[in-house]
Amino acid sequence: MFAEITCPLPARSKAACLTENRPVRKITVRHTIGTALQFCCLVFLPLMVIFSINFYDFPLVVMPVSLLITIAIFSLGQVLKSE
Repeated sequence: MFAEITCPLPARSKAACLTENRPVRKITVRHTIGTALQFCCLVFLPLMVIFSINFYDFPLVVMPVSLLITIAIFSLGQVLKSE
């Protein structure tokens, strides 16, 4: 029912054979930059909305433009993370 693990290493190193073939996900600079871009989009757009509602009246065109900019930056972050 269960297959025996064959390992060319000595018996004490069987754990190394079990972990050796696992795919390792490397965190690259692109992935880190993509995550940071997405984090900034998810933090600063709501802060800008709250700031504009409570403290300062932005012109009406600022919110849709900032939303489009945020969508573009978030998409760029997703592309960097997926590569």
